[in-house]
Amino acid sequence: MYTKFYKISCDPANTDGLMAHYDAEVADKIRQSPAHVGHQMVETGAGNWLLISNYVSKQAAEDFAPKVKEIVAPMVANFGMEISVLAEGEAVKQVS
Repeated sequence: MYTKFYKISCDPANTDGLMAHYDAEVADKIRQSPAHVGHQMVETGAGNWLLISNYVSKQAAEDFAPKVKEIVAPMVANFGMEISVLAEGEAVKQVS
């Protein structure tokens, strides 16, 4: 499994619209993606999140990168969202 950690932020006034868009337009694209193992968003403050995106492999993550740009483009344009990769790498341990 390969994991990417993203930092996401937007003006707190845009949070409700951003989350509604995410639920309506993004969540199913992630669920239906054969590249993904899972996806979690953790709120770290007003208008700030840490996004943890788990992929089946590094190659799957790289192949999905153009789709990520396509998926986030409306959120950047409509809600002023900013997104950046904080870190990424192979998962070496997993405890369930």
